[in-house]
Amino acid sequence: MSNNSAYQKYKVLEPLLLALAMIIGISLGYKINDTEDDFNLIERLDPNASPIGRIEEVLRFIDNKYVDSIDIEDLEDKLITSILDELDPHSVYIPPSELQKINRQMAGNYLGIGIETIAIRDTFYISRILPGSPAEEGGISIGDQILMLNDSIVAGRDYSYQQLSSAITEKDEVFIKVQNQSGKKELKLIPRELKLNSAKEYYKIENQVGYIKIERFTSKSYADFMKALETLVTQDKLDNLIIDLRDNPGGYLPEANKILSQLFKEKDRLLIYTEGEHSKKLEYKTSGKAFFDIENVIVLINEGSASGSEILAGAIQDWDRGLIMGEKSFGKGLVQEQYDLSNGGAIRLTVAKYYTPSGRLIQKSYDQYNRKSNENITENLEVDTATVFKTLIKKRSVVGGGGITPDIELTNDIVWYAETSELIEELKAISFLDFLDQETKFTENNFPLDEEYLEAMLFKLNDKFSASQLARNKKLLEVELNYYLAKLSLGERIAAKVDGQFDHVIQEALRTVKNEKSIVEILN
Repeated sequence: MSNNSAYQKYKVLEPLLLALAMIIGISLGYKINDTEDDFNLIERLDPNASPIGRIEEVLRFIDNKYVDSIDIEDLEDKLITSILDELDPHSVYIPPSELQKINRQMAGNYLGIGIETIAIRDTFYISRILPGSPAEEGGISIGDQILMLNDSIVAGRDYSYQQLSSAITEKDEVFIKVQNQSGKKELKLIPRELKLNSAKEYYKIENQVGYIKIERFTSKSYADFMKALETLVTQDKLDNLIIDLRDNPGGYLPEANKILSQLFKEKDRLLIYTEGEHSKKLEYKTSGKAFFDIENVIVLINEGSASGSEILAGAIQDWDRGLIMGEKSFGKGLVQEQYDLSNGGAIRLTVAKYYTPSGRLIQKSYDQYNRKSNENITENLEVDTATVFKTLIKKRSVVGGGGITPDIELTNDIVWYAETSELIEELKAISFLDFLDQETKFTENNFPLDEEYLEAMLFKLNDKFSASQLARNKKLLEVELNYYLAKLSLGERIAAKVDGQFDHVIQEALRTVKNEKSIVEILN
């Protein structure tokens, strides 16, 4: 009876024992064969499992099998960056740590307390305070020395601008300790979103000659531009407008197009079109709702002018609406769209190309990205009939194949040497301390500074720089000193006007707009 009972138990357990033996066998075989993939094994056994790609498969192998510990997220970031680098120079990965900052910048904002600083020896001084900012509301003063930020000592240390910025923005509250001649004070400031005006430098050079510099195309650039333009216009008319797009890297395409619409009276004039392999052709046209009558337009560009800047300059040139002056532009004619990722980052992927109204491709070939400054287009491309286009009104010949070539080419007349940046920083430090001493009461009539004052400031640089270094940088130092002291004492708009008096490109543009005959002759 007992034997029969044991047999019955064996019959019941037999399938389980066989199954266990199979599992042990598979496991042993897997351990012996290092090339077997446990994830593939799971996929084969589970028909409902979602298939994974080779990249994810490799990352899983590394994460589970690699001999040393690995930061898999850092590896993923590098892998994504490497993939996008194979596409084009403008398709990029934006990690979570940078995305919010970039989005703010594109929206025309930044997070902060509203201060500018200057480092003098081992101390940061407050050199400018934004009106209506937390710093102004909290009682920060120009000339205050920063002693501490949160729990970190700032003064007397090798502390960088980047560290200073991070300490202000990384927390919801900023505890700042400062001192001046009146003593020390401790403040609690709360950083907030502050607006960046992309067209803050504007002024009348002369009667009926206006100047507006657009630094980049943010989501608020059209509003910034219109506010500046309205200030310059007299009785709904402005005879001459100089738009400075030098070193403007681009930004939002719709903002550039809305600004362009204010420069054309006609409706439905093509300003730019885009198309790509997976993007249908899109055309952007004038609205026909220009609020002011602007007669002559001159656009200033250089190698730092890209994307939206080239769209604006290309449309003006193609329709013979005005003159383009300066240096050949950068040559960025690729449309990017931003896609959010599950890790909080994003990729900015090129989806189309820009073309000017005449059909010129703005994008330069990728092998030109290291080209030397001021090279002629014929030294970079083999110009043939396919790269020569005609403007749409005057039928002038213009060159395509990358970037916008000015109608009047003007190069930078100031040379930078190895010591130039250090010289400028030291000059700013000296002039800032002199400004705090208030030995000179600055008004707009003080500028340009007289030769005696300039020589006195340069004399203070003798201890750190040689006579030859000072001599070859004298012109640039004069320009920088005038601009910096005007900005400290009178604000950015007056400083821009002062700076314009030394800018030979602006001065050449002024001479050109004052001679309307020369504009007509060039456009013919």
